[in-house]
Amino acid sequence: MRSKKEFIARDENGRIKTWDEIGKEIGADSLAYTSMKSLREAIGFDTCRGCIDFPDGYPFEWKDDVIKLFKKDKKGIRAYE
Repeated sequence: MRSKKEFIARDENGRIKTWDEIGKEIGADSLAYTSMKSLREAIGFDTCRGCIDFPDGYPFEWKDDVIKLFKKDKKGIRAYE
């Protein structure tokens, strides 16, 4: 993911959409989320999880750089390209 603003769950104003709104947008009959525990079991504990567990999901050596980029992104600067 390049930035939080690009997650499907957020609208253009940063508001978090409802499950029904997201389902309609992607043409799904239903929508469900998995738990963090199940996701970690599915992708492995050694896999980068930065986009879902910010900033702790990033490898230790990336954290400082990622936090700096995130601050730029909050100011509207495209930091993740």
